[in-house]
Amino acid sequence: MSSPTDGRAGGGFGGGAGGEVSDLDAAVAAHMAQVRRLSRAGGPLSVEGPTATVNVAAWFRGGEPTPLRRRLHRQLLAEANAGAGDGQDRHAIVMAGPPGAGKSTVRVPFMAAEGLDPAAYTVIDADYFKEGLVHAALADGSYERFIKPGEVGQLEAAGERFFALEMSALLHEESGLLARAQQRQLLRAGANVILDTVLSNPDGAVELGGRLEAAGYTVTVLDVEVSAELFQARIEHRWALAYREALTGMGRAGGGRWVPSEYARMVFDGPEGPGGPSRSEVAAGRLARTCPVVLRYQVLRTAGGREQVLTGQPQLEVDLARSGPGRALVDAPGLARGVAAPPGPPEPGGGREPSAPGQDGPDGPAAGAGVDVPG
Repeated sequence: MSSPTDGRAGGGFGGGAGGEVSDLDAAVAAHMAQVRRLSRAGGPLSVEGPTATVNVAAWFRGGEPTPLRRRLHRQLLAEANAGAGDGQDRHAIVMAGPPGAGKSTVRVPFMAAEGLDPAAYTVIDADYFKEGLVHAALADGSYERFIKPGEVGQLEAAGERFFALEMSALLHEESGLLARAQQRQLLRAGANVILDTVLSNPDGAVELGGRLEAAGYTVTVLDVEVSAELFQARIEHRWALAYREALTGMGRAGGGRWVPSEYARMVFDGPEGPGGPSRSEVAAGRLARTCPVVLRYQVLRTAGGREQVLTGQPQLEVDLARSGPGRALVDAPGLARGVAAPPGPPEPGGGREPSAPGQDGPDGPAAGAGVDVPG
């Protein structure tokens, strides 16, 4: 089976003649193995790493940001909310599904088909704040002083090349806090929003629906799914492409964000076990069924495994709608018969799942908690 760096079908990087792996390809593959090792649970590049930003005393004390950090939060939130309008349609599009599933690929044509203007919506995405926090740390020198783990520095001294966005897991908790604060601000303002999230917590999804309903919103849920194999292949390919471009100076200098393998196992360890629906699929289904203001619910899936890493496209499986708030969720008008039924909610009493990289959007277990940063 081909790897994302071997140049064969499903990989995407060209090797030498006859399928030989170039020195650059070998360097990318070796570095991927290094980042995977460092990102294991409890490792220096894991969410729990000692240099995670919420563990830095200059920035957080007692779980709350210091005045210095609050100033940066206000700046990042103001930038993220620039252009958000008051008194809009109070419409929320909840994008669910694993990283690399193709949520952006689905969102753009869906909005065009529904006559929705993307400029009238503000995207809430914790990854936006990860990048903002990294850029701020690079600008003021705190990336070197506080964020970069000592082991990474030692490996760099020995010739290994690391880039700033590979530290993204260390900003996971803080970026999630910012995404939740942004959500609260925008819902209070009644702005149209796109919640770009994994939505891997069914209970958190129901709570999200309750907040949207209480704020007077109508909701569209778009769930974009892939297999665990294709998810892992796309994450590796996306990261390897960014790392290769950073090495050669042809792409963004920050490199790519790595998603730890433990997170992949968590996302696809749904109530039915391996081979069953992912947690995001279960959560999206529960949100659509239990929230009476969800007026449209679609599930799109890219079939196949690693061989689809470059060419696979999401196909519509489920298209359900309500004719109004509180009405029954039925097949959308014009949908062909025989469509698969959406996944039902899991049995009650399941409890909350732990937060993880990629599930750092506004649907996480602490979606209604945390520090509200004034805008």
